[in-house]
Amino acid sequence: MTVRVKFGIGLILIIVICLSVLPFYLPDHWLRQVTDFGPVTVDGRRVQAEIYLGQPTSNQAEAFLLVRIPGEGNFLFNFLDEDYREVSGNEFVRLYRGAVTLKPMRTGHWVQPLPFLNVDEFRVRSSNGHTVIVKL
Repeated sequence: MTVRVKFGIGLILIIVICLSVLPFYLPDHWLRQVTDFGPVTVDGRRVQAEIYLGQPTSNQAEAFLLVRIPGEGNFLFNFLDEDYREVSGNEFVRLYRGAVTLKPMRTGHWVQPLPFLNVDEFRVRSSNGHTVIVKL
């Protein structure tokens, strides 16, 4: 066998192994972009935000929402426990129509949001001191 054939076989084996591991890795890391979600406001004014929804299990209540607000921050909301955490831009990679978190969505330091004023919304205080409201 030539080196070229051995390299081709090795490359095919690596691709097959990666594709077989991907279904087990992806649910805990994949978020799909949604465009028909509720409004996002910062200090009462509506802002453009990128919103990504992830479901690591088949339980619909166990969903995560990643909200990326340029100039303000990134927030990951946990629907089941009704808490959130700010995430660094280095913790996820935006792709076409989705995003991938580098560590599982469930991990991290979660904190309680501000008290609810309305039904179906998250109110949080950003690290910049602004009040961010995400309506569901």
